[in-house]
Amino acid sequence: MKFHTKHSLYSFSIPIGCMLLILVPGADSGLKSVDGTYGKTANYIKHISIDYPDFSLRFIAKTPLEASLPETEVSYSFEIVNNIKPQQIVWQKTNYRINSYETFLVGKQKYFIDLKHSDFMYKELADGELIIWTQPQYEQFEHDKTATKIEDIRKLSALDLEHYRLHSKRELSRFLFATYKGYIQALNMAEDDATSFLGNKNQLLQAQQIESLFSRQNPDLDTLRLRDTISSGADAKLYLSASSANRDLLIGVQFTKQQGKWKITNERFMPDNSNGKKWIKHFMQIKQNSALST
Repeated sequence: MKFHTKHSLYSFSIPIGCMLLILVPGADSGLKSVDGTYGKTANYIKHISIDYPDFSLRFIAKTPLEASLPETEVSYSFEIVNNIKPQQIVWQKTNYRINSYETFLVGKQKYFIDLKHSDFMYKELADGELIIWTQPQYEQFEHDKTATKIEDIRKLSALDLEHYRLHSKRELSRFLFATYKGYIQALNMAEDDATSFLGNKNQLLQAQQIESLFSRQNPDLDTLRLRDTISSGADAKLYLSASSANRDLLIGVQFTKQQGKWKITNERFMPDNSNGKKWIKHFMQIKQNSALST
């Protein structure tokens, strides 16, 4: 019949069109896909699926942990899709948070989702950025972090040791300097107890110093300056400078510890010129730029 022929195509056009929309994959779904790389930043926004080699990740929502909490107390939820079954993971932003990542499993493999501040990369992540890490990447990160901590501890120990060494050197320098000034003062006053500053075993030095009590011009105490100290066990050396009545001096003084007390075992005055500087450098056995000035 003509009536049936005329209306048959129109009658089926709407159902067929609907079936075509249903059968076409992804038609008007609104979900787009981008590739993701482990250990690299990716942007998460709604309606975007980040496709990693082993699964796809989709951002669901950002919600407050409680209605009464400030904006800083929020959770970020994501959906993980793979060939097994979808699962949801949650990353929470709180004031008491320690690590920047949360862990999740896909099958038997462990992964890490990193937001806000990456402990792995030591940098801030922008809003809308995340990083997915694999288990091997995490283990490498932990190895590097441990090695860094060990190196920091080693450096800290070295700094502490150097600080202790310098502190001990300054304390010894001040003590020996005060001892030597006491000795010079005793000489200037021609006191018999000047010999108490001398090493008992150095009889020659004692005789020379006793003879010089009334003959030599000792350096002015006000001009006496400590330049450096070196020590090794029970031996120590002082490098000083001073002025006498008519010249500038470089002084090398050798000490030894006897029965717990520092005694002078040798002493030499040199003019403050090139020969004197050469001699004091050899006497101290140190580089010129390592001198400790006080």
